Amino acid sequence: MDFHQLIQTAHGQISLQPISLENNHPIESIQMLDLSQSLKSTILYFADDTIDYKYQKPDRSIQLIAVKKPPEGWLDEHSNLALLTQKDFIPTFNWIHQQIYQSIQMSNHFSRLIGMSLRGDSKQDIINTAAEFLQAPLIVIDSGFQVLTASTNLPILDTLWAENLQRGYCTYEFIVAVNQITSKMNTPASSKAYEILCPKSPYTKLISKIIWNGTLIGYTIMLTNGSPFEPWQMDLLPDISYVISDMLSKSPHFPALTGSMRSTLLYQLIDGSATDSLAIRMKATGIQLPDYMCCVAMTDDSSLSAKQYDRYLDTQLMQISPNHFRCTYQGQTILLLPLVKDVPVGDQLKPLQDLLGKGVQNIYVSSCFDDFYSCHHYYKQVQSLENLCNNAHITEQFILYDNFRFLDLMQHFNDLSILRTYRHPALELLREYDVKNGTDLYETLKMAVRYPTNHSRAASELYLHRNTMSYRIKKINSLIEIDYDSPDEMFYLTLSFRIEAYLQIIDKTL
Repeated sequence: MDFHQLIQTAHGQISLQPISLENNHPIESIQMLDLSQSLKSTILYFADDTIDYKYQKPDRSIQLIAVKKPPEGWLDEHSNLALLTQKDFIPTFNWIHQQIYQSIQMSNHFSRLIGMSLRGDSKQDIINTAAEFLQAPLIVIDSGFQVLTASTNLPILDTLWAENLQRGYCTYEFIVAVNQITSKMNTPASSKAYEILCPKSPYTKLISKIIWNGTLIGYTIMLTNGSPFEPWQMDLLPDISYVISDMLSKSPHFPALTGSMRSTLLYQLIDGSATDSLAIRMKATGIQLPDYMCCVAMTDDSSLSAKQYDRYLDTQLMQISPNHFRCTYQGQTILLLPLVKDVPVGDQLKPLQDLLGKGVQNIYVSSCFDDFYSCHHYYKQVQSLENLCNNAHITEQFILYDNFRFLDLMQHFNDLSILRTYRHPALELLREYDVKNGTDLYETLKMAVRYPTNHSRAASELYLHRNTMSYRIKKINSLIEIDYDSPDEMFYLTLSFRIEAYLQIIDKTL
């Protein structure tokens, strides 16, 4: 505790008139001022109305609470000074003595808690010990207002918060109250404790931000059971938040916490966790949901450090799509990009392609969708797309799921021998005939199936004269009968050619 903190804590508790607040030396103890002794800058001295300032002048900056104001020049310009009345002298001395004792106790509490975290003690043990020190129940939530953990050693009399713990997330009213207060705070990276009032609960809450590397990752909430907060509790809670940030950094789910509220919510969305509460929390936070969007997974090319890559993406993505959602999930950058429905997707994603070779190695894009809460399904699309590209050695860097949808379907067949039996018998027959006779009937049938009612177009695609195309089709029909007017047979052949294309890709990788 320093002189500034002491004066702030004393407000409303004791009557002190601050005169000079020039240094922030910690206060290690308090003593009555004795000018015959050597003075120290880290001791808070008390001087009653009997002190004679003419006896000796301090040879250094000191911290002083006095009944009589020292004469001009007696204290140097870096000393701290506050005045009080003789009537308040003894009560103030005792009160400050108690505050300093509690401050020392808090330092011991912090040392014990950070030691538990560094030692790897269980999360529950650390939270319960912190609650014991605060003499009040504790709840830890993430920046998306989902409950992460809570103390279990002290009863929670607030029925609303008992329900919150069962439900796993905060009420709409509490989220709104927190947002209203934090939006007015000038120190977004401060863990300073502040009170929260919620209209649905008769109890006030003390809340402190949990900060990791300058980023808000959650909140520590101290509940009361009707009694007012003590100043030392407001001092201790930020220290507990610091310990909790260290504790959470060791959690396997820590990547979900290290971004903005939008990042946290997206992480939980694609992870499939807490989906029942997402809609309520999104509404309470006031985040505008896109009407039309796609899910994107990006891999880095390792040319930048993790911090450089993160900063680079932040800058680029804010220019490309200011309202995007972004998080890191399983080592990848995952985006939710708002889109305009009537504008070609390729045109809208062109700025994203420009990132390739500039820190970004691959970009996988899902189908477009209009339900924000179905993002988990479309994340699975980009995950399958990446697996397909890796398994089939597809070297394209910018890949749309819609272009590989059928291949994705095929890779769900674990038994390729069964898949091979689904092919139309014409394919194998024509392939063997071509090998023996040096013909190209296989490719001719493929194009005829693609354009079953327009053989002129099929001939053009193969750079053949129409008569040559007609001759080849007759030759095919002499080998195996095919009904080009049958939708079922055309579908069967189309499916067969696609299965063949997939098998050729897979066979090359085996």
